[in-house]
Amino acid sequence: AHRVLKDYGTLKIAEVRSRFESKEDSLENFIQTLSRLGFSCVNKDRSNKMFVMLELKPNGKKPDKKLEYTAKPCIYKRR
Repeated sequence: AHRVLKDYGTLKIAEVRSRFESKEDSLENFIQTLSRLGFSCVNKDRSNKMFVMLELKPNGKKPDKKLEYTAKPCIYKRR
């Protein structure tokens, strides 16, 4: 995102809520990972029952290129 984001731009992420329900894959861990990648969380919106909305700004840190993060898969309900 650093390469395509304009200076002082905003990165917005909408992520499925079920990815962050366990303790090891919590939303706070995801935000910490984004911080180590060079972004600061400006706003968290949990008002939607299906998605979490994040608004991030570059924090001036260089991204840790060796950092790896794997989110757990989404949980879908069969209808």
